[in-house]
Amino acid sequence: MAFLVEIEDLKKSFGPQVVLDGVNLILEGGTILGLMGPSGCGKTTVLRIIAGLTMPDAGRVAVFGHSLLDQENPEAAGALRRQIGVVFQGGALFDSLTVEENIAFPLRYCLGMTAGERISVEVRRALSEVDLEGVEDRYPSELSGGMRKRAAIARALVYRPELVLLDEPTTGLDPETARNIDRLVLSLARQLNLGVLVVTHDLTSAFGICDRIALLDEGRVVWCGLPSQWDRADHPTVRRFASGMLPIGKEVRHPEQ
Repeated sequence: MAFLVEIEDLKKSFGPQVVLDGVNLILEGGTILGLMGPSGCGKTTVLRIIAGLTMPDAGRVAVFGHSLLDQENPEAAGALRRQIGVVFQGGALFDSLTVEENIAFPLRYCLGMTAGERISVEVRRALSEVDLEGVEDRYPSELSGGMRKRAAIARALVYRPELVLLDEPTTGLDPETARNIDRLVLSLARQLNLGVLVVTHDLTSAFGICDRIALLDEGRVVWCGLPSQWDRADHPTVRRFASGMLPIGKEVRHPEQ
């Protein structure tokens, strides 16, 4: 069985600093995996490697059963990455482009779509899915933080990827807006049968939307399990996180919990 994402013995150093020291992870299709850990533990580095923005020193990364690190066939690896939607921390929208132009960007430059009317239809559909109709002509600076996040999610989903990478999707948002983004991510993942890897330090978010949680520390995955197993995990890093954990709100609740 080929998993949606398979990571084996992933290693990465920046100069003398070892960031990843043998990371192993799997993500099944149609599920949400939360990647958590202390600041600087390498969470975002894992995401950037999958997205093709950082190359590892060693290890294997496969998506849809095919290697993303195939040096002999970089075109195939690039084609695979174009099937992955990415939502960067802060949204990373282009300030000089309207919302419509931002969301149309991957259609034009990743899929090579040129028909203006078809692009407009796809943009409006994506905006409708994130409850952000009517803002096509606005610029990112005219949107609230939550609206910018929704626009970034729409851009990641507009070309219907099977895999979406989310980097700290609730960072910088007030609690109510953060929970609204959680509800949106969970709803879209279920409706579209998405595999989602979410890098987060937000425990409330992770427990609310994730099917499984992996905890990264000192360059390795030190614990992985169901959210319901968290409070029974006997690992010092889990206990350290649990000691600073805020009560989980009832606003976001995983369907199986």
